[in-house]
Amino acid sequence: MLSIPREQVGWHPHEAIAAFLLVLSSGDPEKILAHIRTNRQQLESILKGEALFSVEVEALTIVGHSDEVTRLMSEIRGQIAPAHFTAIENRVAELVGGDPVTLRRASFAATGSDLDRRHLVEALLKQKLYLEAATHLIEL
Repeated sequence: MLSIPREQVGWHPHEAIAAFLLVLSSGDPEKILAHIRTNRQQLESILKGEALFSVEVEALTIVGHSDEVTRLMSEIRGQIAPAHFTAIENRVAELVGGDPVTLRRASFAATGSDLDRRHLVEALLKQKLYLEAATHLIEL
C-alpha cells in the first residue's frame, strides 16, 4: 500500500472538522492557535469566516496577544456581518474584564436587532436580572 504523509495530501473535510473540534475541546489556546495556523487554508474553506475568526480572536485574547487581536479585528471589519463583529468585540471586552450586561445593553441599544436582544437576555439571566430579561423576552 502506498503511504503518503498527511501533510502532503491534507485532511478530508470530515477529518479536518473532527481534528479542529478535538483541539477546541482541549481548551488550550496555544494548541488552538497552532492548529489554526497550520490548517488555516483548509479550515477557511470549510468553516464560515466568522467562526474561525471568533475562535482565533478569543484564543489570541486569552494568551495576551493584544496587538494581533487589534490587527485581526481591523482585518475582519467589513468582511463579516456587523452583528457578528460586535459579538466578537464584546467577547474580547469580556475576556479583558468588561461587564457582559453593560456590553450587551450597549450593543442592543446601538442595533435594536433580535440577535443583540437575545445576547442581552442571556447576559441578564446569568446575572439573575430576571425582571429586565423578562421585558426583553416579551419582545422576542
